[in-house]
Amino acid sequence: SKAAFRSDEKISALFSRLKENKIAVVYPHLCPARPDGKIAAWDDAQVGRFLDHAGKYGIKVIPWIGGVLGESARPDDECWRRNFTASVEELLKKHPRLAGVQINIEPLPSGDADLLRLLDELRPVVANKMLSVAAYPPPTRWHRFPDVHWRLAYLNRVARHCDQLAVMMYDTAIPLEKFYIELMTDWTRQLTGAVRSTGCELLLGIPPMRMPVSAIITRKWKISAPRGAESRLPIGSTASAALPFTANGRWMKTNGDAGGNSSDKLY
Repeated sequence: SKAAFRSDEKISALFSRLKENKIAVVYPHLCPARPDGKIAAWDDAQVGRFLDHAGKYGIKVIPWIGGVLGESARPDDECWRRNFTASVEELLKKHPRLAGVQINIEPLPSGDADLLRLLDELRPVVANKMLSVAAYPPPTRWHRFPDVHWRLAYLNRVARHCDQLAVMMYDTAIPLEKFYIELMTDWTRQLTGAVRSTGCELLLGIPPMRMPVSAIITRKWKISAPRGAESRLPIGSTASAALPFTANGRWMKTNGDAGGNSSDKLY
């Protein structure tokens, strides 16, 4: 029942657990877009309740919205983009405590110009809040599916149209530790180079499952960890039917400047 995850007690317990795990920002799935571009109806009271508890724990909330390309997400359609942008504006006006929105359209081939148009149309609506994009990692021989990989030049272009790239690096399907470490190292170097000088924040998504972790990303972009180390980020928690919390990954925040300096923070 809804009471199983919508109560103040359950939501408070969720945020308490997030705080214990040093999570500073959550990206819950609000709801998908409809084929006409309007965001599906959400529960204002429940969103407000969720934000009440987030505020008590000092945790920012950035809901991700979007959908399946060609079905619920049609960024190539001007009417769809107009309705989607209007819905985002309505959402942020009704709930100004939201820290921004994240656009997540899957799959999305590299070079798609319609995403850039959508981001430009969203910019004045999002204003000084965070305009985040769920992005794809660069192509690799280990995962030959072009619709879920973006070339570095396109990543750079998207970075110039938004405030944050959250790169989905966790769906590698690589079972071998050595090759996984090599891929994470290569992607980290490539991605930090792609966003340098753009002013865009870069988040690297890595698997959060409770299992031995073969690597953590360090400031030198090398990957290493003691054998047997575990990730203890909670996954699969749910805050509400209208605003569920889905932990897509554990994010590493990196800020690169023109001089190539960077800082990092896992949260």
